[in-house]
Amino acid sequence: MIIGNDTLIFGGTWETFFVGAFSQCINCLPDTTEEIITATICSNETYTLPSGNIVSTVGTYHDTLNSVFGCDSLVTTILSVDSIDTGIAFTEGAATAQMDNAFYQWVDCNNNYSTISGATNQDFQPQTAGSYAVIISDGTCSDTSACVFISGVNDLFISSFISVYPNPVTSIATIEYQTTQAGKSTVTVENCLGQIIQSTEITNNKKQNLDMSNCANGMYFIKCFDGKQQTVVKLVKN
Repeated sequence: MIIGNDTLIFGGTWETFFVGAFSQCINCLPDTTEEIITATICSNETYTLPSGNIVSTVGTYHDTLNSVFGCDSLVTTILSVDSIDTGIAFTEGAATAQMDNAFYQWVDCNNNYSTISGATNQDFQPQTAGSYAVIISDGTCSDTSACVFISGVNDLFISSFISVYPNPVTSIATIEYQTTQAGKSTVTVENCLGQIIQSTEITNNKKQNLDMSNCANGMYFIKCFDGKQQTVVKLVKN
């Protein structure tokens, strides 16, 4: 019995229970949370950040997100990009993918990028001249090179019938085509993409000048056709 101002003290541990729901966060500890995300994408892909922004380049991105309870969340995204080197190096009548230790598949650009049977090595030497590309994969990502013109084995075999000099050339080159055919032959100048830069006719077994002064520096292929055979020779413009 408690009389007047007497106080009754109970010993022990007590818990307080609240019935209902809170509409906001009260005394959040901590009131801000931090999260770090590490992600990797391929060079031809994009990444969506927690904020909804879309990025595609290497970097560290920071987002501040607000919850319905008023508590902030800081999210740091560290994004890496797996890049495929699609560069191609040239040798006589062949091409080499510059990226080592990868998977390769050469394709024919002139035939709707169809795969070439057995052409799965880093080096590629076609039988005939044409426009080719290589699909390169590192096991995670893949990418396709630009189409490049490669003079084939069969074309180089008969290249001794044509002479172009000086080589390299700065402006005017002299071309001489030796053939058993009478009349004229068609001469085309093609860049490494197989695009025809200029076309003309020359008289067989005679010298003729070829103006390269308006051509950009680089490698070109001079192709002669006399009605029966095609001859290809490489010309460098400096």
